[in-house]
Amino acid sequence: MDNVSQPSHYKGRIDSVTKAVRLAVLSEIPHSLENTNIECLEAMISTLNVEELRGYLRGNSFKYRWRYRTKNGIEDLRKAHRYEQMLMRLEEASEKALIEEAKLMRPAPPATPRPAPLPPTALPKTY
Repeated sequence: MDNVSQPSHYKGRIDSVTKAVRLAVLSEIPHSLENTNIECLEAMISTLNVEELRGYLRGNSFKYRWRYRTKNGIEDLRKAHRYEQMLMRLEEASEKALIEEAKLMRPAPPATPRPAPLPPTALPKTY
């Protein structure tokens, strides 16, 4: 199977870091578990990879901070803060998932070799 005609994302597989990040960021949206209507933001979080999502969150925070003095004031600062909270959750979840993944990939320590038994001539004499 090659990655061009059969890429892993066609099979619905996602890596553990992406899965952890998506769950963490989605938890920042208060109604996502209660409401059956899917918000655009929820759909984006569910489809973007970690790097794309990071860029989206950073870009929106930047946008709202850039325009807050000329457009919606405090409301824009609150929106920027919301995106920054999601970005912090993304970074925390990503770091935690990478640590867990590294633990799983770490090879088991080698078994401690037992010392070879002493030959009979090297044993102390008992009198």
